[in-house]
Amino acid sequence: MSEEYYSILNQIGEFLEVKSANSSISKYLEKNFTSKVEKEKAARTVLDFILYFAPFSDIVPLKEIIYQTLLETLNRAKKLEELHDLLLIDILLRVIEIYIINSQLTDKKKIISTLAKSLLGLAPSALILNLCTIVKPIFSQSDYTVKFDRKIDNEEIKDNDTVNQIRTKIEEWIKSLGLQARDLNRIEDLKKKLNQQASKYARELNFNEESNEFYQIVKEAQDMLDITLTAISLATDNKNRDLYSQLFPS
Repeated sequence: MSEEYYSILNQIGEFLEVKSANSSISKYLEKNFTSKVEKEKAARTVLDFILYFAPFSDIVPLKEIIYQTLLETLNRAKKLEELHDLLLIDILLRVIEIYIINSQLTDKKKIISTLAKSLLGLAPSALILNLCTIVKPIFSQSDYTVKFDRKIDNEEIKDNDTVNQIRTKIEEWIKSLGLQARDLNRIEDLKKKLNQQASKYARELNFNEESNEFYQIVKEAQDMLDITLTAISLATDNKNRDLYSQLFPS
């Protein structure tokens, strides 16, 4: 590989401040992109994308989330031309999920309004800037900081945490739907299917479906589905057609 390739990887690692970033990212690039040219272009796409978050480089938990989302996206990105779109969609869903899980949703209208304004932007960077601004206070909350510190110290706990496993399965299921604007008309049907999937995962993991914790998991997932579809609907405005094609490609 070229010096340029390794230079890009080093810049990514320095920004994320994760020791294993270079080797982990390179592993997925090697696996999913065939030519040296494609690997280098993919690395450049990743660097350009994470630099959207430069205004928030002092928020360590956010950079950890960006890194984890980045690895998940690279694991399934098979075509260079779809990489940027996948990164953007995945981080959009992740930021929305963080907002939902870590707030009481008393400001639900606020995030929808922010999404609406963001989708009028000239570039995806405007969307990320506005969304990260609205969730930034969450990362400074003492309970979030404690949970993040505990996660860093005990990474293995994540895999054994049934609640996190159910949430991850539900998030993956929502991503697999390939949501489009027309799906807003069948939101209630989608929520019923979501409930069924959540119950299925709970049974698989021997989790109590009658518990308040399970009720909260389902509620958060329904809100995530609701807000995600709202964002897609807002993006279908004729004025935003070009940006819509970037955010939610068919």
